[in-house]
Amino acid sequence: MKFYILLLLSAGFLLINQTLFAQTTIAPLTSTEKKQVIDSTCHLIKALYVFPETGSRLAIYIANKASSGGYTGVSDPNALADSLTADLVQFSKDRHFRIFYDPAWVSDSKASVSHADSLALRSKRAEKYRAVNYGFKEISNLDGNIGYLKLTNFADPLVAGLTAVAAMNALSNSDALIIDIRGNSGGFSTSVSLIASYLFDDDQDFSLAYVPGAKMPRIPVYLLIDHFTYSAAEGFSQLLKIHKRATLIGETTGGAAHGIERKAISDRFYINMPFSRPTPDWEGTGIEPDIKVEASKAYNTALVSALQDLSKTHPEKSPEYQWLMEDVQAQQIPVLVNTSVLKNFVGTYGNRQLFIADGKLFFHREGDQKYALAPLGQDLFRFVDTDDIRLKFISDQGKITTLKILYKDGSSKIVLKNK
Repeated sequence: MKFYILLLLSAGFLLINQTLFAQTTIAPLTSTEKKQVIDSTCHLIKALYVFPETGSRLAIYIANKASSGGYTGVSDPNALADSLTADLVQFSKDRHFRIFYDPAWVSDSKASVSHADSLALRSKRAEKYRAVNYGFKEISNLDGNIGYLKLTNFADPLVAGLTAVAAMNALSNSDALIIDIRGNSGGFSTSVSLIASYLFDDDQDFSLAYVPGAKMPRIPVYLLIDHFTYSAAEGFSQLLKIHKRATLIGETTGGAAHGIERKAISDRFYINMPFSRPTPDWEGTGIEPDIKVEASKAYNTALVSALQDLSKTHPEKSPEYQWLMEDVQAQQIPVLVNTSVLKNFVGTYGNRQLFIADGKLFFHREGDQKYALAPLGQDLFRFVDTDDIRLKFISDQGKITTLKILYKDGSSKIVLKNK
């Protein structure tokens, strides 16, 4: 696995940086510094870019544009960084190319001499992700004992390792697992290896020989992806797809495959330099999902898939899974029942009354409160405030004659409609 770093920073982090820059007077570019930035960029591209021939042509393109006055009118450092970035990406079609104006980053990097310095600097740079729990946004246990992990980035295990271990162990008792990396912009391949190691039984060349806690090598895994899944998050997707360890659900990923190094190109600028590529290389094309749906529908699609698969492997729990599946499917495609149809259900069933108010069907048992009902089908309803009981209406020769009360444990009760 190659080293990846975040392709895109969060909107909040960008806003913080912009605010800080706005409060600090930025010295304009000198012609000497501009030349240094451009010359260093061209040199590094020729020396390190993952595709040497493209790198040579790209360096010539940037140098020629500079010599013909293409950057002459640019005096703001951020504007130069943006202009060079746009040219690099447009020419190479490589979305990992980026020039940054960041004097603090360059200064810290130059001051980092020893191995201890490097570790301290990594910790310092990763500290900003502590406020977002290092990307572990949501860890929960869904109905049906389905684990759910919302992961917004693959943070450096140097600082995020304990959180990652705790998260994966919290999910280890799940019967199935949904990992949601929609919008995940990437991170560290070492984090990819750490998290993936919990999903495989044996030590592989892409996983760690040991991880603390329990692994989950045999439960079904569903990975949610979209157009904003990038870089290391795509590496994670590709890894699970190649080894048939997960069902990918959603949209084709962003297509940012190449590993990068960050290199200083002056005292105030650095470059994200793509220097390595995975096999197969998905740069510009992305990772295709196994089940292609709109990103907004990926979660419910995964839930239905998980419940269907669990019904096959745990037949003794099939009624429970079917119960949950009906609810999820109704959320995917809301069921609409016309008022004219609802009127057929109105009446008294033993000591229970069904009536319509404000266009909705209500249930009232003598001595109890009134409950609003929501349709799961044309003759199947759930209680809005609880999902432990459902009502199924049974007809005979076109007339409703029976109310079947269904319970979550699979049992039921028949009540005839009063005449």
